[in-house]
Amino acid sequence: GPIRYGMTNAEYADANGLLVKAAATQDALNSAIDSNEDVSINLAAGEYKMPSSGTTGTVAITGTKDTVIDVTMGAYMEQANVTITGVIMFWYNENIPIF
Repeated sequence: GPIRYGMTNAEYADANGLLVKAAATQDALNSAIDSNEDVSINLAAGEYKMPSSGTTGTVAITGTKDTVIDVTMGAYMEQANVTITGVIMFWYNENIPIF
């Protein structure tokens, strides 16, 4: 079976065939993105820093109205296809809803 990367809950494939992982910690988010797999990451409520990664896969991140992703320091993923929905992006002292 798939490696869990410190995820919570069961992993499963979504409608697009992406491996779904539920991340509740910064380390779990980093591991999921760095896995070089096509992943759909369900972020629990909390604050996260968007990591940079050399991943070449598809990364789809979904959160809640209480999920904040801090991108103030930037995030470099040039070769990845990244989609982020349902979160608050924190960018240079401004919260930007992405719903």
